[in-house]
Amino acid sequence: MKPVFKLEQSQREHSAEVRTLWCVQHERCDYVVIEGDDEVHFTDYAQPGRLQLLRAAKVIDSAEALLQFAQQDYQQRFAD
Repeated sequence: MKPVFKLEQSQREHSAEVRTLWCVQHERCDYVVIEGDDEVHFTDYAQPGRLQLLRAAKVIDSAEALLQFAQQDYQQRFAD
């Protein structure tokens, strides 16, 4: 069964320009990325305060791309 994620989008000022930020959240973790970046910020809630930087195979340019990345990483990371 695929993990269920909540998807959020917001806008942040970044280096004097506004950029889109996406977050997908699960009850165990979350993944955050700035549009056009391949560096995904990952937090495992079982390890509070430990932010991990994950490298995507390609630039994440949509919420759907982040969701797909998160689903694949989650299934590998938390294989039960």
